[in-house]
Order: sequence, then C-alpha cells, then structure tokens
Amino acid sequence: MMRGAVLTSVLALGAQLTSMLLQLVFAALFGSSPEADAYFAALALPTFVSALFVAAVPVVFIPVVIERRALVGRGEGDAVSNATINQTALLLGILVLGGATFSDGLLRLTAPGLSPAEHALAQRIAIFLWPSAAASCLVALMTALWQIESRFGWPASVPLAGTAANLLLLALLVPGMGITGAALAWTASVFLQMILLAPVIWRRWRPRLSLAHPAVREIARAVWPLILSNTLIQASTIWERYLGSLLPIGQLSQLTYASRIVLSISVLLSAGPAAVILPRLAEVAAEGDRVRLGRAIEKGLRSMWLVVAPAGALLIVLADPAVELVFQRGAFTHEDARAVAGILRVYVMALVPGLLAVVTSRALYARKATRLVAIVGAGEGLAYLAYTAWLSSILGAVGIALGFALLASVSLVWHLVYLRRVTGAPSVRSLAPFAVSGIAAVLAGLTALGVSQVATGPLAAVAIGGTAGVAVYAVGLLAGHAVESLVTRRPR
Repeated sequence: MMRGAVLTSVLALGAQLTSMLLQLVFAALFGSSPEADAYFAALALPTFVSALFVAAVPVVFIPVVIERRALVGRGEGDAVSNATINQTALLLGILVLGGATFSDGLLRLTAPGLSPAEHALAQRIAIFLWPSAAASCLVALMTALWQIESRFGWPASVPLAGTAANLLLLALLVPGMGITGAALAWTASVFLQMILLAPVIWRRWRPRLSLAHPAVREIARAVWPLILSNTLIQASTIWERYLGSLLPIGQLSQLTYASRIVLSISVLLSAGPAAVILPRLAEVAAEGDRVRLGRAIEKGLRSMWLVVAPAGALLIVLADPAVELVFQRGAFTHEDARAVAGILRVYVMALVPGLLAVVTSRALYARKATRLVAIVGAGEGLAYLAYTAWLSSILGAVGIALGFALLASVSLVWHLVYLRRVTGAPSVRSLAPFAVSGIAAVLAGLTALGVSQVATGPLAAVAIGGTAGVAVYAVGLLAGHAVESLVTRRPR
C-alpha cells in the first residue's frame, strides 16, 4: 500500500508540475481577458458532466468488482467491468451530443453575464470541449481497473503524458487558432489519456451491456442516487461560473485561476493516497472487521494531516509572492496576481477539509453507504447554492470561494460524525498527533511569513520562506512527538 502511494505521489508530482506550467502558459497567453472568460464558461458544463460520473461511478464500481472477484472469480469481475464501461460510454455519448447541439441555450443558462461577443465565442469553442467529458469519465473507469489490479504506476503516469501533450498542443495551435486552439488541445489530451489506459480492457472487453446482471444492477442502484445528489454537490463549478459571469470582466478568470491552483495542489497531495486507499478499505470492509476498518481510517487521516497542515499554512502566507512568481508575465498583470492570491487564501479553507475528506469519503464508499452520501449531499448542495449566492452579492469573487470552503468543511464534519458512530474512528486518543502537527504547522506558517517579509523579490520570498517554514515544521514535529512520548510513557 505504501509503495503504491509513494509511486503514485511521485508521478502525480510530475503531472501537477506540468499542469502548473500549462496554467502558467495559458495565463500568459490570455490573462483575465474576455477570451479567457469565454473559455472557462464553455468548459464549465463539460467539466460538470464528467465530475458527476467521476465522483459517482468509480467509487461504487471498485468495491463491487473486488467483491465479485473474491466471491465468484475473475471472470465475474470482468463481466461487471465490461458492462459498466459500455453503459457509461453509451450514456455519455448521448449527453455529449446533446450538450454540443444545445450549447447556445445551455450557455445562456449557466453564464448569463457574458457579453454577446463572449457568448458567441464560448458557444463556438464549447463544441470542441464537450467530447472531453465522455473521455474523462472513461479515463477514470480505466484508471480504477488498473488500481484494482494493484497496478498504480502506469495509470499515475498517464496524466503526466496527457498534460505534457496539452502543453505541446497549446504551443502549436494557439498562435494560429487563438482560444479555439486551447479548446482543441484540452480535448485531444484527454483522448490521449484514454488511449494510453485502454490496454487494461483490450483482451477482456466484450460489447455487452448486461443490464440484467445482478452486480451491474447493484452498481446502477448505488450510482444513480449519487449522480442525482452530485448534481447539486458538483454544481459548485457551474454555480461559480454563473455567479462569476455576473461580476466585472476578468473576475471570472481570476476566480478560475485560483480554484485551479488549489485543485492542482489537492490532486498532488491526494493522488497517492486516493489511488490505493479505496481498494484497501473495500477489502477490509468486505471482511466485516469494524475495528480494523476504524484503524485504517485513523491511519489514513493521520497520514493526510501530516501533509495537509503545513501545506495549508504555507500556502496562506506565501500566496502573494507565489502567484506573482508563477503567473505574473505576459497578459497576466500585477493586479491579476494580487486578486488571484486573495481568492486563493480563501480556497485554502476548502483545501484542508477537502483533502481529509479524501479518506473519509472513501471509507463511506467502502462501507457502501452511498444512499446516505446521496441524501446528505443533496441537502448540502441546495444549501451551498443559497449561501454562496448571498456571499457573492456581498463579497464578490471572494464570497464564491468562501461558499465552497463552507461546503467542504460541512462535508468533512458529518463524515467524521458518521464514521465515529459506526467504526469508533477517529477515537479521542488519536487526536494528540493531530494537535502536534497542527501546532507545528502554525509555527511553520508564522516563520515563513516573517522570513518572506524581509526577502527581496517573490522568488526569494517563496524559496527562503518556504524552506524555513518546512524546517520549523520538521523540528516542531520531532519536538512534539518527543513530548507526547514522555507524557504517555508508563513508569516501570
């Protein structure tokens, strides 16, 4: 499990560094321009559709396939895999065709604040972006199949190849095609990932839907409530674009740049644990060992918190110099950098609970608590739509980011309450390591802030401030755990 997590994390690091470079190039080319606003508005719905399926299908699919393999045999698991992939491809093909055909009306609903010129541009490039929705979902399913086989290296390297291809195509197509070239580069890179992952199904694929298969029907019964509730939960992307389109020109792009930075960091920090933890938790849950499952959840939360705590603290204090260093060039101005950094700090409030929820949500799916997730998630989504609209009217783009942070925090709280009730995890005794890491992270953030204030230039502020913060965090962890050991040690 640890080898798989480390390998996936290392490869994810390369993918996210390339992804950050891609965002840097895009920002330098288009900045916070009307073209960028149109692009992000057009991308919102395809991303929303893919997020619905990616958030629902693989997490239900993995436990069922693992269970069928254990109870009946590999052939049974392959039959379930074939049917799920075929049904998903068919349904998404229909959705993609409808989205491209009715892109004009859909954009008027999701981004009503675009100017006529921006709307026409968004409608044109939406046609090229919609196919990426289907490809993204199939990529997620194929990745799940590789992970079921305990093959983590190749599926973790494919996003790196896809992002590199996106970057190359961006450089080749944008000079002649403008923002349309960026849309083509995005979609082509996703299809490349799908092709690279396809070997996992080549030999065992059959053109069958198997609608009457009991395991396939079990997946469908579990998936559809999740998709319906995720329509509200994942609506955060659409709602952000909708509200952002009503703000002054450029703020939609600034909001999107900040959310993408946080998303990249989230993927980087969670890729390894997320890849290996669901199959492992599903195996423990299938055995019915409540105590062992609780211990696995606690271990996952502690491991994630060790990374999340310092990352959040350092990102908050170094947001300004980091955004200036990475993005401020070309069409991306100093004013853009300041605005994005301010929004980024608020999004960090969603990053921390969101990363911890990587563990808790997979524990829920391992226990097949999909109906509970669907019901509570629907309520969360409805509340999010209401309070984010209110916050946006008061605080603008910052209010939209704050609404998302509230959504992530509330989700984590109820996950923990439920898991505590059914598994006893996390226990009160396990809170001490969290406190030690949290205090060390605060000290690291304060150190980085002080050092960055006296540094000259954004590069020095990030490099020296970040290094000092990491060093203080490491020392704080060692000191805290030493004190904890002395306090808890029993006299002979």
